[in-house]
Amino acid sequence: MNAEIELKLFCLAENVQKIIDFFEQYPTSETQSPKQLYNAYFDTANLQLRKWDMGLRVRRNGDHTEQTIKTAGQVVGGLHSRPEYNIDITGKQPQLNLFPSHIWPASTDVEALQSELVCLFDTDFNRRCWHVHINECLIEVALDIGQIKSNGLSDEICEIEFELFAGSAAGLMQLAQTLAKVVPVRLGKASKAQRGYQLAGQSEPIKLPILDCIELHANQSLSSALITLLETGLTRWQMLEQMLQQPEIDELEKVQYWLRLRTWFRLLKATLAQFDLIDKVIQQQFAELLEQCDFIASAEALMQALNTSDQVLQKLPHSEEIIALAQHQLYCLDLDDKLQQLWRHPCYGQLQVSLMNLWWQLQQGGVALDNHTKLIDFSQRLLVQSWQQLQELMPSQQDFSVTDYLTISDALDDGLLVGFAYGSLYSDKGRQQFRAPWQDLLVGIHTLSSYQVLEQLASELELDIGDHLVHRQQSLLFAMEHSRKSALQNKPYWS
Repeated sequence: MNAEIELKLFCLAENVQKIIDFFEQYPTSETQSPKQLYNAYFDTANLQLRKWDMGLRVRRNGDHTEQTIKTAGQVVGGLHSRPEYNIDITGKQPQLNLFPSHIWPASTDVEALQSELVCLFDTDFNRRCWHVHINECLIEVALDIGQIKSNGLSDEICEIEFELFAGSAAGLMQLAQTLAKVVPVRLGKASKAQRGYQLAGQSEPIKLPILDCIELHANQSLSSALITLLETGLTRWQMLEQMLQQPEIDELEKVQYWLRLRTWFRLLKATLAQFDLIDKVIQQQFAELLEQCDFIASAEALMQALNTSDQVLQKLPHSEEIIALAQHQLYCLDLDDKLQQLWRHPCYGQLQVSLMNLWWQLQQGGVALDNHTKLIDFSQRLLVQSWQQLQELMPSQQDFSVTDYLTISDALDDGLLVGFAYGSLYSDKGRQQFRAPWQDLLVGIHTLSSYQVLEQLASELELDIGDHLVHRQQSLLFAMEHSRKSALQNKPYWS
């Protein structure tokens, strides 16, 4: 049994030659013989192995055939750690009785399980390998190019795996960071097996429940809390990336996923700043990443306009024309291509790998934090600072205009993110009561923005809906002003 530790990166086919050149020219790299690997993945019709978080494959490489079973492990970001068992066989079918008996759940009838096995999908890919020596580490780098196939469908394989043969996983991180500076890559969470199950139609659509807040505990050290924040952020980032690739989602769903993805970018940036861990390089990477996401503001405004159009325009003539123009403009943003553009930008993978490296160093105790400070005290200081900033931006004695509200939108969102990150350390009831009016205020700001978009759309169509929108805008503004001034009088839940 081997407990493999590997880092998986996805890449674009257009960059394969650059990756090959990088490793061929790396000073301490030894080129290995290429392989053509054929893998058949097995499970029962009711996916019993998958339910046990096991993966079973038979791999053929020339005349050599090997069966492998991977048992439950851990995947964070692109770092995979799973126990696996490899046994040479002679046929094309796996033989479960050759694996150690202790890997199976209690009372498993291995013979019955064997009789139910079927091949669900297969992978066929070329593997180019290098052995790289770095800082007393030996790392095998495998570049896999090929396809996953099932029932006439196929999905591209274009990925790099760094497997630790000897030494510390820090070597994986260092090598991955060096590669990310040369060619665009991104962390790979989904294994070939996971993608195969999806292609075979044996996986439910990816869903990511909306969190009320990140789950922290008052007895955690600052290091442990930061690990949780980074792990949650990286996992959600990658899950949303996968969700954006699902073919069955519509444009409005894509906008929602993009909004949630941008929120996690901002939260991760804020988290590093709170722990004084955001250097100039990472600061620049975040700046470039968020700049690449500027289109999300336009997508959100169009989505809000479409979501409110039934209420706002239902009594007006030509409403169908305005809605059709909003839908057209949203479609023209080409949200699918935006993901490809993001993957092509070097900052995307560089930032992911940097965050993954920080997570690993925290796990190994390689980052110095003041763990004598209690997490509750740390969070309270952040919440107080955030609250003071909002009070300064929105003094109760000042009347706010539409422009004023649109200007403070990001600051209000950032304030809510602090409570989202650390709110679990406090009473649910008090936290929810305090945050509710501020969340409503943010919804109101988005609605005001949608009114502006509707007016622009009507103007492009040479329609005049100004009077109707002014009335609705003034009504909403009156309600928001009442909510804001009341919310400013509420007692903070952390005091």
